[in-house]
Amino acid sequence: MKRNSGFLIRLSMEEMQRLDKKVKNTGMSREAYARSVLNGYAPIESPPVEYFDVLRELHAIGNNMHQIAYRANSLQFLDAPYYKKNADRILAVCDALLASYIPVRRM
Repeated sequence: MKRNSGFLIRLSMEEMQRLDKKVKNTGMSREAYARSVLNGYAPIESPPVEYFDVLRELHAIGNNMHQIAYRANSLQFLDAPYYKKNADRILAVCDALLASYIPVRRM
């Protein structure tokens, strides 16, 4: 969409600091932040770096479980119900983490 209209808004120093803090916490530009709010979305803060570290680790664990299951299945040595239960738990944690971070939400 071509954006060729603009406007100037005057803020107090306190308002500008609050805006800059909110913009910085979301990782968006001021313009993107303002457009999101204007379009009815409430931008939320970006998750901490640790969030992505945990997600990466969980994915690695899931990948390792898949490799173990593949090998155990080829050797006919697998407790399938127990394995499935644990795999489902890891997937549920991953899904919960992913669902907890949505960049913008409808107001």
